[in-house]
Amino acid sequence: MKATVILPCYNGEDTIAQQMDALAKQNWQDDWEFILADNGSTDRSVEIVQSYADRIPNLRILNVYSGTGPRNPVAVSYTRAFEAAKSDIFLTCEADDEAGDGWLEAMVAAMQDAHYVGSAIDDHKLNSDDLIKPDEGMQSPEAGFPNFMGPMKLPFSVGCTIGISRHLWQTIGDPDVELGNTWDVDYCWRAQLAGFELKFVPDVVMYYRQRTSFEG
Repeated sequence: MKATVILPCYNGEDTIAQQMDALAKQNWQDDWEFILADNGSTDRSVEIVQSYADRIPNLRILNVYSGTGPRNPVAVSYTRAFEAAKSDIFLTCEADDEAGDGWLEAMVAAMQDAHYVGSAIDDHKLNSDDLIKPDEGMQSPEAGFPNFMGPMKLPFSVGCTIGISRHLWQTIGDPDVELGNTWDVDYCWRAQLAGFELKFVPDVVMYYRQRTSFEG
């Protein structure tokens, strides 16, 4: 197995089919697997993903919720998926985004000489103009990795489009469950402090969907 695409999910039925369609249409259909790390979804998310079993190779559903008590932080979903992966390359994506054409092939190619990569992000395709101004966008092909987060101010890749090697994971350990959705910033910092470089992949994008409500 050459690569593992990991998608953590909790109740993503409204958008997950768009991401699954994008993954099914990737032009690199070599030896890869897909893991849905489901955090106890109560909607049709799992059913929708299962319907792609004939279009996405080696599709697996990984239940990361015990069924009792609060659901796990997203970092647990990633850790369980890393543990279950059969490859040495872990690629992350999310249920409300859309992988651009060539994303999978470019990410795998970038990982041939790197341990940590992140693709460019497009903020415009999936969002209305009132959410994103035309001249703005984080981790765009032109802007590269953001580095505005304190206290480290080191570059980081947004967690919706990250590639890491098994070697890096085994070296720096699991994502921090205490950090919620900012696990990705911390993980990038930990990797750099351990001597790993972040490699930017500007020629492909992950289309990013902004939240449209205060609750979201």
